[in-house]
Amino acid sequence: MRKYNKLIALGLILIANLQGPMAVAADISTASLLLSGNVPAVFSVTVRGYPGEFDLGPNTTVVDRVVGILHFKYNMPIASISFASSTASGRLENAAAQNITFATGGDYLKSTAGCTILDQVAGKLDGATDLAPALSVLAGAAPTTADMDCPLMMSWTTGASMQRAGVYSMTVTVTMTST
Repeated sequence: MRKYNKLIALGLILIANLQGPMAVAADISTASLLLSGNVPAVFSVTVRGYPGEFDLGPNTTVVDRVVGILHFKYNMPIASISFASSTASGRLENAAAQNITFATGGDYLKSTAGCTILDQVAGKLDGATDLAPALSVLAGAAPTTADMDCPLMMSWTTGASMQRAGVYSMTVTVTMTST
């Protein structure tokens, strides 16, 4: 039996030498580095007023007067932008809630041609008692992200008759809604 064991061992050694050196698997080590960042959501509209009072005297025509500058800064989709007036008529009113009588215009805001966020067609101001549905003035192809100033302009012509004396004013609220 011992002879057979030696013979088997000798046979295995010969077979191993005939096959050449045996390959041994190498050790493998891997590591992963995760790189990531966060872009915070920005969604704001702010306004800067434009100094100076409106000329509301009789027979006055004003064309494209800059009344304020909207600053849009966003990186989220916009569903709508609307303008709303603090007055019931959507026009300048005095303390007695009497609105200024314009022969033409006076209740529309429009933006300059360089503003790609707002529709270039004049946006009628909704009166405070008529806020639903608010009129969206968002341009059809508004950019998906923006950091842009949009000057707002008004045009009007006053009638020939004198208006009642007093201060006529209103607040325009700009509402921007995301999708």
